[in-house]
Amino acid sequence: MEAIILVVIGIVFIIIGVAIMKGKTQLIHSYHMKNLTEETRKPYGRVVGAGNLVIGVGIALDGMLTIVLSKEIMLFTIIGLVIGLVLIFYGQFKYNKGLF
Repeated sequence: MEAIILVVIGIVFIIIGVAIMKGKTQLIHSYHMKNLTEETRKPYGRVVGAGNLVIGVGIALDGMLTIVLSKEIMLFTIIGLVIGLVLIFYGQFKYNKGLF
């Protein structure tokens, strides 16, 4: 049952990541975008959306592997989380000039 929940959570992250990458930056809290200009809003959305997408893929992949192998494997979740957070923090510092 937990593996199915992981897959669903991963799919939700993937959907949100794709939506942000396509320009729905209003899904990101406003204080994370207070220093953005109109020119930087789109590339910022692509980077943050890609981070969410990577996190979602890692979570969903671990859930699917848990279902197939009947053994919990958290490797892809950890890798996806690290890479995704690096992308999100990169976007925050490059385009927003800080975390907040």
